[in-house]
Amino acid sequence: MDEAHRSRRKKITDSCLEEKADPNNLMRFLSQISQRTKSMLLATATPVQLHPVEAFDLLSILALGSDQVLGDPWSEWRKADRAVPMVMGESEIPVDEALAWSWVRNPLPQAEDHRTFRDLRRRLQLQPGDHVVDAGSFNQLRGPDKTKLRRVLPDYGRQHNPFIRHIIRRTRDYLEATIDPETGEPYLKPGKRQANSIYQTALKS
Repeated sequence: MDEAHRSRRKKITDSCLEEKADPNNLMRFLSQISQRTKSMLLATATPVQLHPVEAFDLLSILALGSDQVLGDPWSEWRKADRAVPMVMGESEIPVDEALAWSWVRNPLPQAEDHRTFRDLRRRLQLQPGDHVVDAGSFNQLRGPDKTKLRRVLPDYGRQHNPFIRHIIRRTRDYLEATIDPETGEPYLKPGKRQANSIYQTALKS
């Protein structure tokens, strides 16, 4: 879906983070089909036009029927008023690893995201398709595991959050200069737009 920023809530207000989104027709349609897709790609050069909640809304569309994006329905990352300030650096993840675990475990990053998550997933005997672990899983972690977890917490809210994992940022220069191995052509044919424009995508797969 190109021009995905056209999928939005009808009103952006000062209290929009606390309000349930009132979707426009396109947002409602994408929300319906997202629940029936295995993969979805939302593309836009301007994922945020008026308020960061717009990026949250796009990820919320992807998250329908896919716990790997924002976790299950009880995830902290599905709450705009908590997730957006965390990503923006306006709030911090708890320094106590037991309290922070509710943010980290739901969804739990994949092994390739960081060696700490690789080790945690190994300790919990998780498969790549396991995206959420229950709260009691913290008790399965040993001392060294908790030490590793503690080390990534200061940067977790900004560097390992679901927004980082599911929003892919590419410059126009990159897309025009990089060859798609399947076609032998650039991902994006050079055009007349400014070379420094930004192309952003959000992906569920």
